Amino acid sequence: MLNRATIFFLFVLMVSSAMGQTGLTVGYHYGHANPKEVNRVIHAYNLRNETILTKNMPAIHGFRGFSIGFQGKTGRNSGIDLM
Repeated sequence: MLNRATIFFLFVLMVSSAMGQTGLTVGYHYGHANPKEVNRVIHAYNLRNETILTKNMPAIHGFRGFSIGFQGKTGRNSGIDLM
């Protein structure tokens, strides 16, 4: 995971080099998945640590949440989008 200083540096770099198109994106994302292998690992973790866990880790069925991003055009035919 990027730390705040790195994200700020990338943001300043993108704003200073943007040519024509910059934007802020705000949205809600949802992704449905069938992560059988990840759920198997979660189940094994719950079984192995059942004596110390106060609540079992739930299985994963999808990913959802709000997102905030920045878009910047960095060249003639290229761009970047951070979320």
